[in-house]
Amino acid sequence: MVATASWLATRGPALLGLAALGWLLAIAPLRLAALLVAVVLGVPLVLAYPPAGLALLVVAVPFGDPVALSLGTLRLGLPSLLALLTLIAWFGQTALTPGGRIAVPPLLPALLPLLAALLLTLPAVRELVPGLRDLLLWLEIAAVYLAASHLLRGPALWLVAAGLLAAASAEALVGWYQFFARAGPPSFAIGPFLRAYGTFGQPNPFAGYLNTALPLAVGLLLGAWQTRATTDRRLLALAALTVALAGPALLMSMSRGAWLGTAAAIAAMLAAAGHIGRRVLVGGIALALLLAVAATLDLLPPAIVGRIADTVAWLGIFDARSVPLTSENYAVVDRMAHWQAAWDMYREHPLLGVGPGQYTVYYPEFRLPLWPDPKIHAHNLYLQTLAETGVVGLLALLVFALATGWHVLCVVGRASGAERGLALGVLGVVAAVGVHSFFDVLFVRGVHTQFALLLGMATALSWREEARCASPSTTRPR
Repeated sequence: MVATASWLATRGPALLGLAALGWLLAIAPLRLAALLVAVVLGVPLVLAYPPAGLALLVVAVPFGDPVALSLGTLRLGLPSLLALLTLIAWFGQTALTPGGRIAVPPLLPALLPLLAALLLTLPAVRELVPGLRDLLLWLEIAAVYLAASHLLRGPALWLVAAGLLAAASAEALVGWYQFFARAGPPSFAIGPFLRAYGTFGQPNPFAGYLNTALPLAVGLLLGAWQTRATTDRRLLALAALTVALAGPALLMSMSRGAWLGTAAAIAAMLAAAGHIGRRVLVGGIALALLLAVAATLDLLPPAIVGRIADTVAWLGIFDARSVPLTSENYAVVDRMAHWQAAWDMYREHPLLGVGPGQYTVYYPEFRLPLWPDPKIHAHNLYLQTLAETGVVGLLALLVFALATGWHVLCVVGRASGAERGLALGVLGVVAAVGVHSFFDVLFVRGVHTQFALLLGMATALSWREEARCASPSTTRPR
């Protein structure tokens, strides 16, 4: 009896707590239940081991949408909350570690001019919440990049890479189901096909997300083949699975911007992989020419041929007001109409633009006659930045983009072994996002945090290479 009483005294509160949590999960709405599970399981794990926050983040990007925190009209998704928690945990551990210090990663100074441009134009906005949302997005990019560049060392680097590939593979399977079961809105149908859209609700952001994972998988395989490095076979098997699932899913999205981004990613990786890679690149160009010939001979499905043919017109510049609308050209003209609205905003506000997040706010004043309803963005990151922050903001964005490309390219040149494949993959992601951003704004639903994490991965690799050659007194903080 005494033993039973003692057992209840020590474990009774925990049992009551578990029972109360189970009751809450049973009666709570799905979103609240998911949030409770995430808090109870995730918070202690991330506080004890901050890299776990980054591993959870790459899963939350495609599958964490039901969990969000709303502050008025400002919504923080699960990737944003995980980024904040990871940053707090990392800062706390660094402060408590004797001799712990925080180094400034190389891309952070290149990001500061863009943040300064956003802050400079923020006070003049008509609607504050969209402006704060844009500023918060770039602050999250800076925060995740800073944390990832320090935390992704040793096993943590490969854990996060594996989590990213696994999440992308699972997301691709969702797209496979939608494509073959024709499970989606009729507006996504193109001929006999229905465009895959995954958990993102739209085909283009779904394809944009896949392009932050597929090049990484290709890079790992390419690096292992080129260097004959002893990369973990399980990771290579996961990379091969990601290519097998995400590659076709990207085609199923029918996203022409993503296709161009993928082509740019493959070209960049092959060009940086050495003379063998460049030979493969020449072979790929020859294969593309063969496909073009097959298309002219009607040897490819008509829906695919039509989609590719429309891309030629889609890449051109024209006045959307002078083109008669048809069901075939609607998407192209719609995109051009929003491009023209953004360009007209810039022409009236050339220096500082209309303010961050204000594209949809000002759109009714600059819209074309047949296009009264604004999209959530201008279908072009560079044009939208020009419209919202003027020449100052666009120059700052281009500085960051060029610095990013140069930094990752340098990492590829210095990395060796298995890390070289990882660096090649990040280079491919940078190329894919850079090209696709000419036709869309991809930083939605937490994709920007995954992109920042990949940049942090590249910086962590560069610091690792420096540490191998430097004396102990000049190595980066561990």
